[in-house]
Amino acid sequence: MEPKDKPVIYRSSQKRPSRSIATENRGVKYLNTLCFPSIYALDTHAGFENGILTKDTNIIAVERVKGRRKAIKKQLNKRTTNYHIAGTDAHKVKLNKYLDAGEKIDYLPYDICGNFTASISGWFFCNQKNFADEMRMPITLSAINRKPETYDEIKAVMGDTYLKIATKALKNAIFSGIGAFSMTTDMKCYIAAQVFLLIESMPDKHIEINQVIVYANTDVSSQARHMVVLDTYVYDSDHDVRKNNIFSRIINRYNKKVGYTYQVSLNPKVKTKKVKVNKIDTITADKHKFFIGKLIQKGIKNNGVLKVTSGEKRSMTIFCNQLNKDIVHTWSGIKGSIRKITKVETIITTIPNKKHK
Repeated sequence: MEPKDKPVIYRSSQKRPSRSIATENRGVKYLNTLCFPSIYALDTHAGFENGILTKDTNIIAVERVKGRRKAIKKQLNKRTTNYHIAGTDAHKVKLNKYLDAGEKIDYLPYDICGNFTASISGWFFCNQKNFADEMRMPITLSAINRKPETYDEIKAVMGDTYLKIATKALKNAIFSGIGAFSMTTDMKCYIAAQVFLLIESMPDKHIEINQVIVYANTDVSSQARHMVVLDTYVYDSDHDVRKNNIFSRIINRYNKKVGYTYQVSLNPKVKTKKVKVNKIDTITADKHKFFIGKLIQKGIKNNGVLKVTSGEKRSMTIFCNQLNKDIVHTWSGIKGSIRKITKVETIITTIPNKKHK
């Protein structure tokens, strides 16, 4: 095990710098946001109080734990009715389900307090088209490596080069430390790895990180104690950068190491509307098709003259009504099929029903 450098200690009385950064009013009222309110929705309340969220804001509130959703709804109802609860993991939210045509996320306070993993980066990759130009994205991440699987593959593909890419991305950022925070070399490397993965996850975008704050939650477990806030904006890129396959190489290596359930897909799924087929409707359609076939054969046999009884006409009307089909169009189709075979103009006449003695 490599020896760790002497930690740098930051001290301050401020406890939640992520909230002050994420909810600061910068002169924009946001239209569509995805957020993680939790049961007290403190960041969301602050967003409304600071004027960046309004009753016109479409809020997509993510909560995986079913037992917390009722409390979240109670908090959101104090501010607005314009919200949806996405009851799933952060990396499984289907944004198209909550956005109308043309709408895009313009405010994404990604306060997950965990690691920026392969699964999360895959979600960002697939949702780039759903992010507005100049999307504001304050991110709160763990500075501790809680998910080594992703970090290992970054190191395997990039070596230490990822440090240079992250350093370049952070060259204009303002750094500050808050709380009794012990910053070790390992933490610096892992923060850099997460910044690198964030950049690589959105190759069609330009990522701008303006501020980096490291702080400590002294009242929580050690795994969530050391945090980093990235004050980030996401801009549309003016050039095609998808040719770089570094990201896909990392994800492909990751997928080979994990089970099928945890593999990351980089192909955005296109949702196709499933039409529920009623079993009775299917049987009726088959009967209707068979009935039409019999009539066509009768017309061909009589060289273009189709004689149908009033009972057969009534049956055709019933079939078309049940299947919501146009009856005139149906008869025209029958005539066309007979004419195609007989090469003569088809005539349909009605005859009385046969009387049975």
